[in-house]
Amino acid sequence: MVPGGRVFVWPGIQRVQRISLNTMALVIESPRVYTQQGVPISVTGIAQVKIQGQNAEMLRAACEQFLGKSEEDIMNVARETLEGHQRAIMASMTVEEIYKNRKKFSKKVFEVASSDLVDMGFTVVSYTIKDISDEEGYLNALGLARTAEVKRDARIGEAQAQRDALIKEALANEEKQSAELLNKTEIAKAQRDFELKKATYDAEVFTKKADAELATALQTAKVQQKIMEEKMEVKVIEKKQDILIQEQEIIRKQKELEATIKKPAEAERYRLEKLAEANRKKIIMEAEAEAEAIRLKGEAEAEAIKAKAIAESETLAKKADAFKLYENAAKIEMMLQVLPKIACEIADPLSQVNKIVMVSNTGEVGASKLTGEVLDIVEKIQGTVSKISNSATTSVDVKKNVSNKNVLITGSAQGIGKEMAMRFHRLGANLALIDINEVQLNQFVNELHQVNKSNKVIGYRCDLSEEQSINNVCEKIFQDFDHVDILINNAGIVRCAPLTKLTSKDIRRTFDVNLFAHFWMNKQILPKMIQRRSGQIVAISSIAGLTGTANLVDYCSSKFAVTGMMEALEYELERYGNDFIQLTTICPLAIATGMFKKPKSRFSRLLPILTPEYTAEKAVDAILTNQTLVTIPTSTFYVFYLFGKFIPDKARNLLRNFVGYGVDQHDD
Repeated sequence: MVPGGRVFVWPGIQRVQRISLNTMALVIESPRVYTQQGVPISVTGIAQVKIQGQNAEMLRAACEQFLGKSEEDIMNVARETLEGHQRAIMASMTVEEIYKNRKKFSKKVFEVASSDLVDMGFTVVSYTIKDISDEEGYLNALGLARTAEVKRDARIGEAQAQRDALIKEALANEEKQSAELLNKTEIAKAQRDFELKKATYDAEVFTKKADAELATALQTAKVQQKIMEEKMEVKVIEKKQDILIQEQEIIRKQKELEATIKKPAEAERYRLEKLAEANRKKIIMEAEAEAEAIRLKGEAEAEAIKAKAIAESETLAKKADAFKLYENAAKIEMMLQVLPKIACEIADPLSQVNKIVMVSNTGEVGASKLTGEVLDIVEKIQGTVSKISNSATTSVDVKKNVSNKNVLITGSAQGIGKEMAMRFHRLGANLALIDINEVQLNQFVNELHQVNKSNKVIGYRCDLSEEQSINNVCEKIFQDFDHVDILINNAGIVRCAPLTKLTSKDIRRTFDVNLFAHFWMNKQILPKMIQRRSGQIVAISSIAGLTGTANLVDYCSSKFAVTGMMEALEYELERYGNDFIQLTTICPLAIATGMFKKPKSRFSRLLPILTPEYTAEKAVDAILTNQTLVTIPTSTFYVFYLFGKFIPDKARNLLRNFVGYGVDQHDD
């Protein structure tokens, strides 16, 4: 073996074989090798190896193994050996150790591989990692985490720096503002001292000027006063002279009157006195004669009146006996006979009036005076009726107990229906509530449950314009409540518009809800009431069911029909022996529930716009006292019903236009 030298070779006896001692650069690739954590990564290393020519043993080992092989074959052997050791080292380390401590990894590969390669005659000159990669994104994730930490630390540092800067800036501004305010305070103090001193000096100057001006004015006034005194003295002297002249003139005129008037007047007075004395005697004689004639005539008439009075007293005695039997009924009958005459007498002057003109600047005359008198008349009539019948509408009647009674109310999610439901709930009644607005109804039912959970309260959605819907909901109610003690037909709709602007659909729906719903509900509920021989049906009608109103032709018609239906039903129940069923018809004025968008009344004291709370209170009182026909307020019975029935048409129309009660057309 001759490493890097020369030697003589005998041809035919000896043979020459060469092996390269050059340094070989090897690329060691280990793709997708699983590390200690089971994460596959790829590592590419660069190794510099060579056959050791300086060590005879290593050179001999290399010659034994590689002599006769090409350099490429030798490189492959070295590469495979290094690649195997590289894989082994990768499997024993974590990704973080390989990635963060490449020097340690290179050292391990170098040390482990060198021991094997030495036996082959190789020397590992160097080994370094060229690249580390993975297909799973593990290394990228490590970088992102670190990047995020660095960015976080950077942001924190930046925020802290900004905070410190803002704090210092705020402190500087605070010192600046304090200095400015202190400076302004000193300026204000100086300004105040200046103004105070200036005001003091100005006051002294003004005082001196005023004293001087007053002194001048005072002196001037004194001079003027003396001048006026002199003038007055002159006028007094002149007046004295005038008085003397007038006194002399009066004396002259008296003398003239005595000569021209007084003497002739005394003569004429004497003549007239004599004539008057003669006439007086004549009249006395004529009066005495006439008085005698009247006395004789009176005696004759007195005898006739006496006989007539005896007959009338016998008649009154018989009437008194009858009144004892009939008591208040007889009084009421007499009252009803007289009321139309009273109404006619009150309204007769108005029937001759074509127009009412009010002129007033105060509340003593004009509109308020007129309506006040009308209201006083109505109230006096009402009071008189109450005293005569001893059963005034304002008297306190015995109210029935509705605790644990079943009350069915339609249209109960809002308005007077809702208010009546709350009052019956407070009285301990069980409630079956019907409304078309399911959301509002459920909300109201929940509110009642929160107040008192002991009483049964159930809400039912129902379209009262459909008979089948009413039949279905009544079936459910009988399942839940078994029977109904009080039925209150309250639901109603209104479309304030002239008849010419109403569609067929508008009119039909008004009658379906306001009238026919009463029929269908009564048909469902009444049979069980008759079977149980107990119950009450209530119809919430309207004053529009007693008197017509413009822009409410369809509404008035439906309410007139409801009032008539209740009256007819009362007669029918009585005829068939079912008069134990109590019927109540309630006719309120317009109520501020939003149903009437534009109710109007020129005189709210006489014809008020009602609130739902007031109306419900009066309605419940009427139901609990079993009243038959109730108007709310009571005065409207006399204004709209009695007066409307018995006063002349012309007077009624004048009063209606004057009080201005009604509704305006709704905006479309």
